[in-house]
Amino acid sequence: MKTRLVKSNNITLGGGSPILVQTMLERPFYAYDNEYLEKLKYHGADIVRFSIDGTYDKDELKAFIKNSPVPLVIDIKADIKNALFALDSGIDAVRINPSLITSKDAEEIIKCAKDRGAIMRIGTNEGSTRGESAINLIKKTLEITERMNFTNIVLSLKASDPESTLALNRDLSSRFDFPIHIGLTEAGGSIQSAVRSTYVLSELLKDGIGDTIRYSMAADEINEVIAGVELLRVMGLREPYLNLIVCPSCSRATFLTGEFLPEVQDDLYRIAYNHKKPITIAIMGCPLNGIGEASSADVGISGSKDNVVIFKKGEIVLKETSKRAKDALLEVVKSFY
Repeated sequence: MKTRLVKSNNITLGGGSPILVQTMLERPFYAYDNEYLEKLKYHGADIVRFSIDGTYDKDELKAFIKNSPVPLVIDIKADIKNALFALDSGIDAVRINPSLITSKDAEEIIKCAKDRGAIMRIGTNEGSTRGESAINLIKKTLEITERMNFTNIVLSLKASDPESTLALNRDLSSRFDFPIHIGLTEAGGSIQSAVRSTYVLSELLKDGIGDTIRYSMAADEINEVIAGVELLRVMGLREPYLNLIVCPSCSRATFLTGEFLPEVQDDLYRIAYNHKKPITIAIMGCPLNGIGEASSADVGISGSKDNVVIFKKGEIVLKETSKRAKDALLEVVKSFY
């Protein structure tokens, strides 16, 4: 379902624009540097959200916003001063929970967001509505935005139950034409969330609902981003720069893919992002079957305990010792471009 277009300096959502992947920082913003934000970016993060609790250095926050390589969203609870300062510092978007702030506070944030050309996400979780209908909370805030002639809005309604989340978002989509951020909250660790969130997100995306997505995981933010990008890839909604084909753990394997993948994964994502040209890379457990099974890969690696082979489109192009496996693979990958 086509939603209206909303924009800030660095974010474009809705109106048929690409679906964006976002994550949320687990720790306070000052625990992260630009190198980590850059890492999130080349793994596929389009938006990074963060929250503030307690005291912080205003100059440090201002620099964090100004120098971030990826668009940021500040998530506030009840203290609107953080949102106002972030908006004045040039942040792209602010997320408010209408169950936690007063109408007067909402008006102040809306005015500031409107003056700064920022996006405002109006979102609540089913468990934080304090007895009021989640839809009614959204409607009340939209009455304020309509009165103030502010339309740069993204909506979100989440629950920890998959079926409730589906129902809430289908209802939300039927009522309003603003872009919708979708996700399943409190979805568990990497494995639990990968299963539960994929079910919810894929169902909504097949219905044409969802302009930005998040896999909520009790895990590293990188895992959330990779999961989001992969879902969009397999659904034909995004063509990422890197497609990895990797053998599972297997007693037939002579090359331990589960140990090798973490060694090279970050480098492969970084190289692919920097060149901005799609590449398929295979990491296969044994050269006997692996090379043939991954013959469609642009570049691949397989081998044994002591030696590895690097291949392109099923043809071996390099043989190396296992000690040089990582360097050899990266050299061939770089030559692809």
